[in-house]
Amino acid sequence: METEVIRAQAGNRQALATIVEGIQGKVYELALRMLGHPSDAEDAAQEILIKVITRMGSFRGESAFYTWVYRIAANHLLTTRQRKIEQMGLSFEVFEEGIERQGTARETASPEQHLLVDELRSNCMQAILVCLNRDLRLAFVLGDIFGVTGVEGAFILDITPAAFRQRLSRGRTRVRRFMKKNCGLIDPQNPCQCTRQLPSDVKKGWIDPKHPAYAGRIFFAPVGKGLEDRMANLNDLQRIATLFDTYPPRRPPEAFAPMVKRLLATPGHP
Repeated sequence: METEVIRAQAGNRQALATIVEGIQGKVYELALRMLGHPSDAEDAAQEILIKVITRMGSFRGESAFYTWVYRIAANHLLTTRQRKIEQMGLSFEVFEEGIERQGTARETASPEQHLLVDELRSNCMQAILVCLNRDLRLAFVLGDIFGVTGVEGAFILDITPAAFRQRLSRGRTRVRRFMKKNCGLIDPQNPCQCTRQLPSDVKKGWIDPKHPAYAGRIFFAPVGKGLEDRMANLNDLQRIATLFDTYPPRRPPEAFAPMVKRLLATPGHP
């Protein structure tokens, strides 16, 4: 990557295209985790990639290139306008009240509905993240999902390593407290069971079988029963990590490729 960066800074557009192709997946995933919906993430990721392209000459190697990219992305995602899912007023308390109102409904999803169960789980994992404010959400995503170090996180967010660790700890505590108490995938005795929730969520319009938010934009095979099998021998913390690693499925939209080509072909860009 370092060689391609040097070539791109010297004006080589092919090197720049190679760089963008290499980073677009992580940029999109970070935007998706922060904004909660694929269409919003697509828009934000394209905006971030444009900033990376136009600021390529300012990279001086004070950090790893990916860390520098994350810093640009983080600043954009912390300051961009609120998107639809953030405007819903979600909180862990509101989330928990909804689970309690659901009660012990006996309706269950059919064996053929694995794809919709995965859709529900993707929505759920995104909603859990949105229950955190943006500062805590970004620290949690960077630290627990992307695995950045305290030093890297501090550089990305322009704070001290101690402040980054504090934000990460606060976000991690809130997420784990909620999931250990409510999520049936963490503890089968917990009240929120995916297959019981699905029929109700479809009726309420939260899941649209004809236009799923994730399967409609990003192809993925249903996880289905395999997830429960993988999690069977894990502890609570490992199960939470596995869920965030699995949902939502990540893959940059194919629309990125023509967008990058158009941008690189525009006079005035590197």
